[in-house]
Amino acid sequence: MANLLCSVEKSGFPGVANVKTKNKAPACIQITAEQLILEACDKKVTIDAPACGRKVNEPEEVYSYTCSSRKQFENKLRRNPGQFFCWLSYATWEEKLGNLQRARSVFERALDIHYRTSRIWLAYVDMEIRNGQGNHARNLLDRAVTILPRGNELWIKYVRVEELVGNITGARQVFERWMQWEPNEDCWLKYVDFELRYNELERARSIYERLVKTHLGPKNWILFAKFEEHHGFISRAREIFERVVDDCGGECNDAYLLLAFALFEERHDESERASTILQYALKHVSKEERQIVHQKYILIQKKQKGIVDDDICRKELLKWQFETNLNPLNYDAWFMYLGVLEKVDDVDVICASYEKAIKSIPPQNDKSCWRRYIYLWINYAVFEELIVENEDHTRDIYKRCLCHIPHKIFTFAKIWLLFAQFEIRQKNLPAGRKLLDKAIELCPKDKLFRGYIELELQLREFDRCRILYERFLEFNPANALSWVKFAELEVLLGEMERARKVFELGLGQRRLDMPEVLWKACIDMEKQNGELDLVRKLYRQLLQKTQHVKVWVSFAQFENSVGETQKARRIYEEGIAHFRNADEEGAEARLVLVQALEDLCGVKVSFALSDSEQDDGPALPRKNPGKMLKLALSSFLLVFVCLSPGTVGEEGEEGTAARLLFAKQIHNRYLVEGKDILVQYGLYNHGESPATDIRVQDASFPQEDFELMAGSLAVKIDRIPPGGNLTFDVVVRPKSYGYFNFSSAQVVYMSSAKASENTVGFSSLPVPTQGFILPLAEYEKRFSSHFFDWMAFLVLCTPSLGIPFLLWWTSASKYETIARQGRKGKTE
Repeated sequence: MANLLCSVEKSGFPGVANVKTKNKAPACIQITAEQLILEACDKKVTIDAPACGRKVNEPEEVYSYTCSSRKQFENKLRRNPGQFFCWLSYATWEEKLGNLQRARSVFERALDIHYRTSRIWLAYVDMEIRNGQGNHARNLLDRAVTILPRGNELWIKYVRVEELVGNITGARQVFERWMQWEPNEDCWLKYVDFELRYNELERARSIYERLVKTHLGPKNWILFAKFEEHHGFISRAREIFERVVDDCGGECNDAYLLLAFALFEERHDESERASTILQYALKHVSKEERQIVHQKYILIQKKQKGIVDDDICRKELLKWQFETNLNPLNYDAWFMYLGVLEKVDDVDVICASYEKAIKSIPPQNDKSCWRRYIYLWINYAVFEELIVENEDHTRDIYKRCLCHIPHKIFTFAKIWLLFAQFEIRQKNLPAGRKLLDKAIELCPKDKLFRGYIELELQLREFDRCRILYERFLEFNPANALSWVKFAELEVLLGEMERARKVFELGLGQRRLDMPEVLWKACIDMEKQNGELDLVRKLYRQLLQKTQHVKVWVSFAQFENSVGETQKARRIYEEGIAHFRNADEEGAEARLVLVQALEDLCGVKVSFALSDSEQDDGPALPRKNPGKMLKLALSSFLLVFVCLSPGTVGEEGEEGTAARLLFAKQIHNRYLVEGKDILVQYGLYNHGESPATDIRVQDASFPQEDFELMAGSLAVKIDRIPPGGNLTFDVVVRPKSYGYFNFSSAQVVYMSSAKASENTVGFSSLPVPTQGFILPLAEYEKRFSSHFFDWMAFLVLCTPSLGIPFLLWWTSASKYETIARQGRKGKTE
């Protein structure tokens, strides 16, 4: 006890007198650890289970209920005043009881602590608006924007409230106060939209003038010019472009701005001015942007001289006609032939050529062979509808196409959808629906259901959307994304209970292609609605199905995000206990949980071992250096799907662009200094158009660190047809050892013949992104045969083994000779 007092005295705690201990002898009665634990168990506080729901009838019961509920809320706020969710729940509860003054008091107390939280201000304002207190709401917003002038959502709410009550002048004053803080461009554009709603063009023009002075950059100038052009002020728009070029001192090098200027002049039949601007751009823009400018310049030059030179077109026609006659199944040649034909010939010749082309039916009922052929029908139908404007012939083309497709083997959802959309454009909605219903009955397909549902969503037929989703899920209940979209539709319609039932049915399916997507969507929905207990219940159900470490970490992070730090810690400890007796993979997961728990607590966490675990090793898993080295040296595969970002040519048909699957693989098990490394690259065209002008570049092996032994790291390929693949190898040799970054390779290609720009793709990075090059001496030390070492060992061991053997052999031979002579003498 004396030692305890001395330690308290030295600690300098406030309230403890600095009294010198006279008697420093040990106390007669010593405090033991067992005694402390026993007293703690005796004084353990029991937590009663929450009371069940009760029915309140009498005023006294109502008063008792409200008092107890307020006490619970106050206790929560006293324990966790930093969690604004508790304040919002408290204020909402008071509002539901009709105690508006108490709700205001709760909000004001919350703002004393969380005055920087915009969500509390907005909830406070919404409460005042719901209760018809418009002036209170405006006063609150004025306070909020004064305290948080950078909170854009508060300014937007303020403007909406003023505009809602019809105070347009007040809303304009709010915008002016907001613009004094120089917010981002989107805020200025909201001000412009506000003025345009009330036909105040001059005010909108002055706002644009202030915007381009506040936020310098070509983007805002282009928006200003488009504004003037949209409202018919062509000369003003031209002056704006000229102003920004003059401000650059005659050396404007922004390709985006100059292209916009040239396109503006071209739209208003000023081709000569557009050509002059592009000539100027070709001299001043960077080398990377020069190609795009040059392509546009060539197009304008052609328009000045005529649409297309007839002689060139005739030569092209003869070329592609020869290709189609040589191989009628060469659909790319048909596309080129028909494309040139549409520019020079009349409608009858083009229709006859289309009829000839669609007769080249693929000989095999294989969908990969039909993918290109089906676009002949699509282009034919589009040509008839848009150019010829013959609706009956267009309908006949779609019907003939559907008759040719072997629907029992495969089908094309795009044909059904295009036919239905055509009927709807002809104001024949029942026929379009009948077509899609027939398609679903004849050959159900995910894309058909999605297109049909999207069509009904655009028509705002939500009941039909529900029916279609039910049929879709009956057809393919394993499609997790369909369950998610169905639930999102119900949430959009405000049917939360129906959304929960949809999620419940989806999660109850035995087979799902992506169950993690469905679980995450369900949990996120409940998080957004603030149903914390349901979120916890969902996490527990998910842990019963899978014990993946990411689920434990996500569960704990959720508890920590809502202020339940102790619950988060208990979840981490529960996960650590679950993985205690697991295999190596479980040990790695346990290590992740321990590290996450240490980050949560801010201190290093240690766990005591039970008696049965003392002999098994430490509680925390240890990293195996040999295993980590092997993982670092093992080969890896980088695969990236290079998708064109929606650029499918002039016709606007999606899905026709080339799509390259790009693979990079290192085949060596170990990477060693001075030894060859074999790198294999593979390209596969998964799209429906040939990829052309393909360039592959890999910067992972710089010349100062690697020597190129065979192949090339910069490869150019002319063309890869649909479904075609290409593989090439590169051999490099590292010059030194150490860690090296293996970045992704790059592929650049034209996704289709009508694409206006290149498609750029990158392979994804591996984990880890570093590879270790072993020193040659270390590699030979570990893996060589050590022939000379063994020979030296044998030479050294020969004397120690050979001399005793020779002595033994000599002695044995001597005694055998004597024994043999003795036996011979006895015989004689």
